[in-house]
Amino acid sequence: MREKVIKELSVDGFYVLATPSDYHVDYEVFDSRENTQGDDIILSGSVKWDGCSNWQTNEDCMLHACEREELVNIGLLMAECWDLTAELCPHWNP
Repeated sequence: MREKVIKELSVDGFYVLATPSDYHVDYEVFDSRENTQGDDIILSGSVKWDGCSNWQTNEDCMLHACEREELVNIGLLMAECWDLTAELCPHWNP
């Protein structure tokens, strides 16, 4: 396991805490940099070296949005984490 990375995402100022390893990167997405030290996780998941990913919004894996824009942003957040895996995972080969 390598050092954790905190990165501001392009979607509405969200931040991701990325934990890289040789064959996957774990992600926790927060709504502010200050919250990256807490438990207020908006989205969590991982992207494997082969491009497969799993995402959770809570223990029940429920994804809830009241507006279309929220759904678009969630998709953009996950896609941005997927792209970041290419930088952080040494065995990336989707």
